[in-house]
Amino acid sequence: MPRLAEALLNALRDYGASEIFGIPGDFALPFFKVIEESRILPLYTMSHEPGVGFAADGAARYNSRLSVACVTYGAGALNMVNPVAQAYAEKVPMVVISGAPGKEEGTRGLLLHHQVKRLDSQFLIFRELTCDQAVLDNPATAGWRAPRTR
Repeated sequence: MPRLAEALLNALRDYGASEIFGIPGDFALPFFKVIEESRILPLYTMSHEPGVGFAADGAARYNSRLSVACVTYGAGALNMVNPVAQAYAEKVPMVVISGAPGKEEGTRGLLLHHQVKRLDSQFLIFRELTCDQAVLDNPATAGWRAPRTR
């Protein structure tokens, strides 16, 4: 069975993504390693998260297909708020992948690097800016989603 990261990259490619824009950072480093080693999608690294978001937005508009932005947890993802909100408002197909603390790290009750109020604050913020969200932490269930209730 392929690793979760490889399955995600293959699914993104199958849905039309042709590249990933991102900034490698602490909680996302293992995923970035898979991106580079697997060569499923090319990676274009940027120097600031809003640039990642705007590059992904621009690529989606120019190519008329899905784009992907990948950043780290907290400061990385929160810096993406404006470009993601713009893409959402204008119905630009963009997927944002963000690293996050692992399950074990979250159970320690410690304030983690880049954490704001709560561990799930970032998730809750992006709930307001995106049409759907998911926490992919289990390869056996990552592809299955319960129906959304409105």
